[in-house]
Amino acid sequence: MKLFLRKLLRPGFSEEQKQLDVRIRRAVEAWVRTKGYIKPLATVEEIAADVGVHPDQLGNYIRRMSGQSLLSWRKSLRVAEAKFLLVEFPD
Repeated sequence: MKLFLRKLLRPGFSEEQKQLDVRIRRAVEAWVRTKGYIKPLATVEEIAADVGVHPDQLGNYIRRMSGQSLLSWRKSLRVAEAKFLLVEFPD
């Protein structure tokens, strides 16, 4: 969260961009909480529709915040979920 705020509050971001980033962050957090990333074969467009923003805006936001493409970021969430499930349910 601190890294997000540091990036968000950097000089050069307009007030409009800051507000858009906050809206996208909240939508992405809700999407992650509901485990939207486990949907099979979701495209960038489908993920953006689930989150409720334009695909370019979502992709740019994820790239700025994580340093990964949207699909790579989603893949890392899926891998983390798989690891969790393997530890919780080893059988």
